Amino acid sequence: MLLESGYKCGNPGCRNVLTLDLHHIEWVRDGGGNDPSNLVPLCGYCHDLHTRGHIPASAIRVWKAVLTALNTPNRTTVDTLLHLKRLSGDSIGQHAVYSGGDLLQLAPLINGGLVSAEGTQAGSGSAGRPPFAVFRVLLTQKGQDLVEAWIAGSSERLANSLSPEVGYPPLEPSAEERSGSAANY
Repeated sequence: MLLESGYKCGNPGCRNVLTLDLHHIEWVRDGGGNDPSNLVPLCGYCHDLHTRGHIPASAIRVWKAVLTALNTPNRTTVDTLLHLKRLSGDSIGQHAVYSGGDLLQLAPLINGGLVSAEGTQAGSGSAGRPPFAVFRVLLTQKGQDLVEAWIAGSSERLANSLSPEVGYPPLEPSAEERSGSAANY
């Protein structure tokens, strides 16, 4: 669970690294066990807020679902999304650029439609330096919606952010599928 959360509080609005408790999503008194799927790290403050009813159980479940989905196998994915969200609201951060090597790390987010990358500058490699390119990396609307739903702990908003985009053409069955000769896997 600590690897899953990046050794940080599972609350995306907190991400504290000090003194983490393993919170039972389904409380032990209600039959919850110690299976990793039922545990999420929370800092003492967020754990207390939840125990006192200020953070709803539904939010804890959403946080766990996003941590599980996005941080497997890349443990930095959620931090990258939160970082890009924070930069989007910062006048200087909006101009941050990333190298081509960084894009490889971001490939799952780019391919998932959560992040976009735009080439902004290139260097020809003068004075014995290799050529380079830098890219501006931004959250897409889908990425913004997902991060906002995750921070809010809203399962409905999270589901909406992950639903297929309006106007996306439906997949047409292949000729093999239409004829019924496609292998069933």
